[in-house]
Amino acid sequence: MAQAEGQADLFPGQLAEQTGVRKIPQDLLHQLLKHYASFEWNGEFDQLKTSLSEGERLQLVSDNRSCTNRACSHFSHCPYYQARNEWDKVDVLVCNHDLVLADLTLGGGIILPETEKTIFVFDEAHHLADKALSHFSRTSYLSGTRQWLKQGSKSLADLNRYLLGRPDLQKIIDQIGSMTREIDMQLDELFHYLMDRIEWPEEVDKEVAQYCHRFRNGELPEALASLSLNLQKSFASTTVQFEKLHVELKKALSDDVSIGTDAISREDAEVWYPVIGALFQRSESAAGLWKLFSTETGNEQRPVAKWVKRQINDDLMDFVCSAGPIVADSVLGAGLWKRAYGVVLTSATLSSGNNFSAFCFKNGLADSSFFRLLPSPFDYPGVSELVIPGKMADPSRTEAHTKDVSDFVLEAISGKNNFAGKNSIADKNLAGKRPENDNQQAVKQPDSPDSKKTGDGMLVLFSSRKQMNDVYFALGQDARGHIIRQDDMSKSEVIRVHREKVDAGEQSTLFGLASFAEGLDLPGNYLTHVVIAKIPFSVPDDPLDAALAEWIESRGGNPFMELTLPQAAVRLKQSCGRLIRNEKDRGKISLLDNRAVTRRYGKYLIDSLPPFRLESD
Repeated sequence: MAQAEGQADLFPGQLAEQTGVRKIPQDLLHQLLKHYASFEWNGEFDQLKTSLSEGERLQLVSDNRSCTNRACSHFSHCPYYQARNEWDKVDVLVCNHDLVLADLTLGGGIILPETEKTIFVFDEAHHLADKALSHFSRTSYLSGTRQWLKQGSKSLADLNRYLLGRPDLQKIIDQIGSMTREIDMQLDELFHYLMDRIEWPEEVDKEVAQYCHRFRNGELPEALASLSLNLQKSFASTTVQFEKLHVELKKALSDDVSIGTDAISREDAEVWYPVIGALFQRSESAAGLWKLFSTETGNEQRPVAKWVKRQINDDLMDFVCSAGPIVADSVLGAGLWKRAYGVVLTSATLSSGNNFSAFCFKNGLADSSFFRLLPSPFDYPGVSELVIPGKMADPSRTEAHTKDVSDFVLEAISGKNNFAGKNSIADKNLAGKRPENDNQQAVKQPDSPDSKKTGDGMLVLFSSRKQMNDVYFALGQDARGHIIRQDDMSKSEVIRVHREKVDAGEQSTLFGLASFAEGLDLPGNYLTHVVIAKIPFSVPDDPLDAALAEWIESRGGNPFMELTLPQAAVRLKQSCGRLIRNEKDRGKISLLDNRAVTRRYGKYLIDSLPPFRLESD
């Protein structure tokens, strides 16, 4: 967390990869270091009480190119290697999806045990395909890239002074300097092409404006295709030279005299290895992006999704170029399905519409795979209800729907839900469409007169941050005092404060987005009411989903039925799954989107959910 001499110049380039990301203040770095040194924090971001942005997190992490491993003077205190030291002593490793996929990206068996000798069990496996796509996609900020190249050139000039006895390495640095100047000219040409030749929407009065241009079927204009190919070649050549420097610095860090080098002292190498490693990784990633951008799609091939976003932050404009595969079947097939000793995929939301076809398509699973849909141990009709209020505005009427959601939340906080009542759409249109249980009991109140007084927890889930904030600020100060937004603090801290308020007998309401729609475990009184603002359809302009939908349609398919609707069913089921976490839980779910009963696809969505009792408040 402390910048070593020689690394200070690299930070501006690292930050510039995402325009507008601020450098972490030194006082915050010292605070984090203090918490870690005193064992108050174990080094895992999920356990951190301080909320950090993605850009800030990137400044605190290392990758396989910049980590000096055992040569690092802080190796014995590294949380990653402390955990890894225990791996050889156990039979079961618990990892997140990202770590497994990062290992597969490196070829498998590099970070984790050998793939062919491992049985993988993926919980929440409905995320696996999207996670895989993100790991094998590439993104680059043009202005950010030019800045890290400029800062990298300064760092290389400083390194050159340490290599006076190695003219061969000094020659490599000179070659990299020439290559980066050529790349800068190519990026400048690309910047002006995107600014002048791409039709962007009209400017809007926003603090940060961002527009997206996706290339249909992954096909680039001839001039842009030529620029992309030149950039791929340039970055590939630069990457080779960075790798040579990286190898020599690694030799200087080695304790093995036979492979040692007189290029640089061990102490200096420990400083410069992560610097060159970071430049090596960035150059390698950029080469990968422009390779994807240069990929031509044949008639029988799935296209590579390619898109550019124009981002304006204050008076600064940048272009963000991205590319990636549209389906994870080939990625997972080659790296996992065909190599692993065995794979088990589990989740409460693998199926949609009571079948696995959408899941199989996205993950490339063979027909010979074994599938099983298991019954739930919970008595959903007896302990929970699903209500769809009848007076809510259609979500397509954004302002009216936001107002209705605000009114509903206010009444829910004050205990006056009048929206459903006798006019509930659920009461009128859904009666008789789900299994009935004559002996089912009414939803029980969490408290009894003799029990210890506790509060009640409510979770309101939004599909967009804008609507979440609009609803929040539409409420009065008193109501906002009962609400914690997920952006107010880290997730673990949000949950801690929420639990404390409920334990103290207070009403506590959480406002969250997609990340709060799953993995959130709030049993008992901590959560008795889940409010879902609207059906969680994918964002219409998501470039990966749009490219996949375009490809499905080109083959005569129906993108909405094959892609959009199954995805929404899975997300809706995940959101509803926050309510009943064990056999003692009780409560209700309010879906503030009447499309679930006014549109033909509504029955598909409702049938994908557990058998909640459908009735009015």
